Amino acid sequence: MRILSLRGASSSQKAKVRGGMRWARIGEAATGYLFVGPAVLVFLVYYGYAVVRSLYMSLTNYKMLEDSYVFVGLKNYSTALNDHWVTEGFGKGAYFMVFFYIGSFFAPLLVALVASRVTNPRLNALYRALLFLPAIVPSPLVYRLWRWLYMPSFGLINYILVDKLHLLNERPLWLASPTLAMPSL
Repeated sequence: MRILSLRGASSSQKAKVRGGMRWARIGEAATGYLFVGPAVLVFLVYYGYAVVRSLYMSLTNYKMLEDSYVFVGLKNYSTALNDHWVTEGFGKGAYFMVFFYIGSFFAPLLVALVASRVTNPRLNALYRALLFLPAIVPSPLVYRLWRWLYMPSFGLINYILVDKLHLLNERPLWLASPTLAMPSL
């Protein structure tokens, strides 16, 4: 690779070199766009069609078996927003979203701050390994562990709360109870 030195060159020579560099950068960008372009085009056509089609269908009274379209405008949206189950679903979704983001952002941040304060190198390595462990455990195993934790008959949570600490008189059905299911998640 040749390094150009513009020291002692005239202003027109400097402009030529800079102009050539500009065209080289434009050529690199164009090459990048040519490589990425087909993937972006396929993505836009594939997903764009689905989005536009679903928006159009939401404005019609589409019957799948009859394959008929009757344009109703925003009537479907007003019907959905006046439905008790839809508004309750929005509330539960907002509740889950708030606690999910608090749990997935602030809790790891707090744990990372505490782990960064550990001065013993071996203990620090152990903490970091334990913190990284959930990232490398396979998802089916995580599912089985959570299922075991919440199991009503011999789950670890019920064992600790009912049998050891005697905080509860009966074993709650964590995921089957309407009042406990959302906080359990």
